[in-house]
Amino acid sequence: MKRILAFIAVVASTSSALAGDWVLGVGISQFHDNNANSTSLFSAEVHSNPFFTRNRFSASFMGVVTAHSSGDVFVGAGLSGLWNFNNQ
Repeated sequence: MKRILAFIAVVASTSSALAGDWVLGVGISQFHDNNANSTSLFSAEVHSNPFFTRNRFSASFMGVVTAHSSGDVFVGAGLSGLWNFNNQ
């Protein structure tokens, strides 16, 4: 877990000028299977500035790291879409 937090700190310090938004989350994954253990989790996402905007929709690149207290880690990258429900 310490290595994951160190990795997030390095990424945050080197790419914050390129990022449009950071999203941090803490929570619990609760499974309803009797054989599964519920675990706490930490998640960090970084979203670039939008490369496409039309009306109320914008698209950007994003990356995510999610770490569970059980030792499971998810790292992903892809596209993120944002739909602005406010007409401004």
